Amino acid sequence: MSFKIFIAEDEEITLKHLVYALESEGYTVSGARDGLEAWRKIEQEQFDLVITDIKMPGLDGISLLERIKEKWTETDVIVITGFASVDSAVDAMK
Repeated sequence: MSFKIFIAEDEEITLKHLVYALESEGYTVSGARDGLEAWRKIEQEQFDLVITDIKMPGLDGISLLERIKEKWTETDVIVITGFASVDSAVDAMK
């Protein structure tokens, strides 16, 4: 069974590049461009890894991270952002 990765990223070009790069390495990759769409998909299927942007429409990345950890405790999550701050880093680590 292939390692499954989900990417939640609202910038289409970034999402496409990440999907292409990871699929080229043999991973099974799914994605969504807003937090609510991402949650609907993640809620139905467990992924090995979720990569999420912090700032997205519908549901922000921190809220998505919290929901993932409540439902799928063993799923690893990487949080990415183009708007880095110490506060957002601390929130993600909590």
